Amino acid sequence: MPALRAALSEYFAANGFPADGGYSATWVPLDFGPLRLHLHNSAARRRAVPIHDLHHLLTGYATTPAGEAEVAAWEFGAGTWPYWFATVINLPALGYGVLLWPRRMWAAFRRGRRMTSLYRQVSLDGEGALDAWLDLEVEAARTRLPGARRSAALDGVVFGGFVVAAFAALLVPLVVVGWAVRAVIA
Repeated sequence: MPALRAALSEYFAANGFPADGGYSATWVPLDFGPLRLHLHNSAARRRAVPIHDLHHLLTGYATTPAGEAEVAAWEFGAGTWPYWFATVINLPALGYGVLLWPRRMWAAFRRGRRMTSLYRQVSLDGEGALDAWLDLEVEAARTRLPGARRSAALDGVVFGGFVVAAFAALLVPLVVVGWAVRAVIA
């Protein structure tokens, strides 16, 4: 089995991403059906997205809308702290995921609750930790993800909190646009 670095290159090619995953771009395209938006590739994004991409490889979740939502649910279960940008990008994905595939989101979240994300592990390991992970073989890296099991009794409460926040993240832009349209019309 290849090292994560080689698997990541294959992942980029298979998904039509630039050779560096788009990490060096100033703006990155985000497609929502027929709508294409461009997001500024901020330092916070450049720090979080490589780990998010590795989570796709290590969990096996696809880069489809359902797979992105599953990774979001898994990352919330496994932990996104201290990468605040991961929380910001995952909230809308979890929101639409819960609406369209609620059982899959719950399963991905519960799976994440039994693991520790690379966001936590890389931040705890310090400088150069991500490069060390990239040198691991994929299966070896997967065996390092399991962490201390969090209280299963709290899973529903924690998941519910993330779902409420996700729906708020989906609704706030709609409310703002509604107010703006109303102000223009009035």
